[in-house]
Amino acid sequence: MTLTTLPKSKTRRALITALIGAAAVLPMHAGAKNADAGLYAAAPPPNSVFVRVVSIVADGQPLNAYVGKTSYAVPAGSATAYKVVPAGQAQIKLDSHGRTVSLTDGRYYTVVISGPRNQPRAQLMEDPKLDSKVKGLIAFYNLTGRSALSLKTADGSAAVVDAVAPGTVGSRPVNSATTGFAVFDGASQIGQVPQQTIERGNAYSSIVTEIGGKLKVVWVRSETTN
Repeated sequence: MTLTTLPKSKTRRALITALIGAAAVLPMHAGAKNADAGLYAAAPPPNSVFVRVVSIVADGQPLNAYVGKTSYAVPAGSATAYKVVPAGQAQIKLDSHGRTVSLTDGRYYTVVISGPRNQPRAQLMEDPKLDSKVKGLIAFYNLTGRSALSLKTADGSAAVVDAVAPGTVGSRPVNSATTGFAVFDGASQIGQVPQQTIERGNAYSSIVTEIGGKLKVVWVRSETTN
C-alpha cells in the first residue's frame, strides 16, 4: 500500500506498523486469492535447488561462473537471477578455479565470489525462504568487512533487519508497503535504497558490497531465469 500524507510522527508510526507490525491479517476472498496467484514464488522442481551468484572480486569487473553445468554472467556488486540446479554435489567453477559444494533439495542459495580474480574464493550461503503468501520477505546481505550492518526505514527510526554480521544474511517477513530504506553502520548511515513497493508473496534482497574500498547498496527482487 502507499502511505498517505500525515504529520511526521504519525507517518513514522504508520510506516512501522504497516511494514513490520504484527497485526493479524484478515482472510482474503476467493477473487483476491486468484488475483494474487501470480505473485507467489514457485518452489524448485523435485530434486533441485535455486542458485544465484554475486561477485565482489577485487577488480570490480564482471565475471563468468558455473555451478555444475549451469552458467552465470555475473555483474560486479550485484546478484544474478536464480537458476534451477540439480540437488546434490556440484562444482562451482571460475576459470581454472573451483570447489565442490553440497546442495540440499528444495533450498535456495547465493554463491558469493570474492578475492582477487586470479585466486577467487566461493562462499555458499543458504538463503532465507518465503513461506507466507500474505507477506513479503526482505533479506539483507552484509558482504563487507563491516560488523553489524542494519537495514532500517529511510529515516532510520526502525530496524527492519538488524545487526547483520560480515558475510552473513538476515531476513524478516513484512507486510505490503511502499517505502524507502537506509543502511546503517552503527549510528552512521552509509547507503540508501530508493523507494520500493513490497508485495505479498514476493522476496526481495538488499545487498551491501565493498569493492576497492567503495560501498555499494543494491536492491533486487528474487526472480528465476533459464
